[in-house]
Amino acid sequence: MPSNKAMLAGWKDVFRGHPIVNKAMRRAIAKKTNLRIDNLKDFNALYSLSSEVNDKAIEEILACYTLGELIGRGVSLYSVFKITGDKFMEFKRKVPYDSLYHIHNSIEKISSSVANPMNETKLFSPVSVYLANIGEITSSLDSTLKKTADVLESKIEYGINDKEIGTMLFAYGFKKLFDAGLPPNGMENVLRGLSENLSIGPAPEVIKLITSSCNLDSLESQLTEINKNFERKYSQD
Repeated sequence: MPSNKAMLAGWKDVFRGHPIVNKAMRRAIAKKTNLRIDNLKDFNALYSLSSEVNDKAIEEILACYTLGELIGRGVSLYSVFKITGDKFMEFKRKVPYDSLYHIHNSIEKISSSVANPMNETKLFSPVSVYLANIGEITSSLDSTLKKTADVLESKIEYGINDKEIGTMLFAYGFKKLFDAGLPPNGMENVLRGLSENLSIGPAPEVIKLITSSCNLDSLESQLTEINKNFERKYSQD
């Protein structure tokens, strides 16, 4: 099986030859995977750590980023999982291939949501499933999948703990639902259900308090502190 570094270096060809994806799309992917040291969003941190990070983490990040980019460019849900799965098989990555084809087949057979079959695979973690649910509810699956890739990459780069991840996801989900116009009880039901089913985020009473007040102040202060911690950790490296 090719190394993680080889896969990352070759990933920019994932869309080459696919007629639906335009030149701008390929340029965006080439930029993302160019591994330049001046841009942390270009996978350079992931590339440098690839020998130390387990295969699944890198595969999940690449899958989420690629799916989000394809969906954002107008490729159908029916096609994106097959395209991405086929690319993984070029690098002999059977787990992501099987996982992505499971989702593809679920969409084809029963027109299911994306998040449910994602939760049945070995590739996607609760972080991905959580944000995929938010994306489907708010019709923003492309941006939430790319957000997932950023969160997972930051977790590797900065060593973010699970509690911090839970706060980040809840804050992001809350704002997406709030901006989409969901009423307080609707936001509470969605976020509490995700928290209970995936074991991510604050306790139910905290969710109820924040959604009922629709006040972002407490969340913003927590996120500010988390961002400061990231900066401290990174500046020490």
